[in-house]
Amino acid sequence: MNWKLPLITACIGLAVITKGTGTCLASESKQEPVIVTVPAVESRTVMTSEIAQEVLVVNALMLGRELSGIVDVANLTQISAADVRKKIDHYFIPDVCIYLDGVLRQEGDLDPVISRRNVSAIADPVALRYGVVIDNTAVRAYPSWQKLSKENTEEAADYFQESMFMIGEGVVVLHQTADEIWSFVQGSNACGWIETDEIAFCQREEMKMFSNPENFVVVTEDTILAGEEELRMGTKLPLARMEGEHAVVWIPKSNENGNLYQSEVWIHAEGGINIGYLTLSEEMILEQAYNLIDMPFGWGDTGGFMDCSSALGAIYRCFGVILPRETQQLVYAGETAADISQMSENEKYNRIIGQAPGTILLMEDHAVLYLGVNSNGLPMIFHNVEAYSTDQVTVTEVYRSVVTPLMIYTPDGDSYLSRFTHMISF
Repeated sequence: MNWKLPLITACIGLAVITKGTGTCLASESKQEPVIVTVPAVESRTVMTSEIAQEVLVVNALMLGRELSGIVDVANLTQISAADVRKKIDHYFIPDVCIYLDGVLRQEGDLDPVISRRNVSAIADPVALRYGVVIDNTAVRAYPSWQKLSKENTEEAADYFQESMFMIGEGVVVLHQTADEIWSFVQGSNACGWIETDEIAFCQREEMKMFSNPENFVVVTEDTILAGEEELRMGTKLPLARMEGEHAVVWIPKSNENGNLYQSEVWIHAEGGINIGYLTLSEEMILEQAYNLIDMPFGWGDTGGFMDCSSALGAIYRCFGVILPRETQQLVYAGETAADISQMSENEKYNRIIGQAPGTILLMEDHAVLYLGVNSNGLPMIFHNVEAYSTDQVTVTEVYRSVVTPLMIYTPDGDSYLSRFTHMISF
C-alpha cells in the first residue's frame, strides 16, 4: 500500500513543517525532503447518497454510545437535576495543579470558584433554555477566568480550560450561576461553563434550524474571516443564498434582550468554504489535514487555537462527522475501534501501515491521524503536538499541527508505537 500525501513536504528530523512552500526550518537531518502529491480532487461539493448515509450511520453509532459524550442537543428536552449535578461534578481540581493565577494556592483559595457553581440551586424539574453561540467561545471547567496550572509559566496549561464552542453551534443551558454571568451548557460533544453573553437565546426549533440547516456552508481552511468574525475549520453556518461568486451566510447575533437574530455576511465561494459537507474520502481527509498544518497548539483550545483532539474534530466536521471532544472518549468514535494495547511494537506497526488514511491512532493522552505510507516508504502521521523527539535525545518543541513520521518518540523517550492503544476506523 502506497498512499500519497497531498502537497505536503515531509522533512525527517525537522522542527517545523510548512505547507505549500516546501520549506523545512531548523532541520538537522541529512536526508532530503520527501515531496509527494495526489491528483487533483475532481469534486469538493457533491456527496453521494451512499457516503451521506455512511456519515449518518457513524454519527448515530457515536450518539448511541453514552461514554462518547455525543449529545443530540436539538432533541434534548429534559434532564434530571441529578444528571446536571453529575455533569458539573465531572470536573475536579487536580492536586498537582498548585498554582492559581501564577501564585501558589493556599487552602480555601478555590472555595469561591467552587461555590459559584450554585449547585445547591439545581432542582427538578430542570428548566432548559436553548441558544446559539455567537462567537468562538471558551468552555471552562469552572465558572472562572482564573488560571489553574501545574507550573508558574506562561506556557503552562490552564486546567480550567476545557474546550471551545464555535460560532453557530447550538447549546442547551442546563444551569447558571446565581448572578447569571456564567451558564453551564451542553453542546454536541462537550459540556461546561461559558459566559452567558456568548449565547443568543431562542426557541428549540430556532436553534435546530440554525445549527442544522438544510442549506449551509462549512469552513474548510484553518481559519477565515467573514466580515469581522474569525471562523475556524469545521464551522457550519446557514446559507441564505448565492450571489454570483459569493455565498451569503447567516451569522448569529444577540439583541439587547439576549435573543437570537441573524446578520448577513458575504464570503467568496472559493474563500475557504464549501457548499455543504465535503465528500468523505481518503484524498479529502488528507487535504483537510494539509489545510490545518501550522495551527498553533492550545491546551483545551486556549487562545482560540486547537489541541490534538480538537484538530482531528475540526477535520472530520468538514465531512459532517462529530467526534467526541476528549481523547479518552475517542475510543467510542468511528465504526470500529481496534484494541492494540497488548501488541508488540512490531505487531502494531504492521497493523497500522495496513490502515487507510484518516484512521485515528490513540494514546491515553494524545491522538493522531494516520496519513499513510509516503513514496519513500515512511508511514506518516498528522497531529497537533507540543513537542516530540526523533532520537530519544533531542526534544523538538513545535506547539502546532505538524506532519511527522510515525516512528517518533514522546519527550519522555517513549516510542509512539509503544504508547498507541487503539485504532479508530470510519
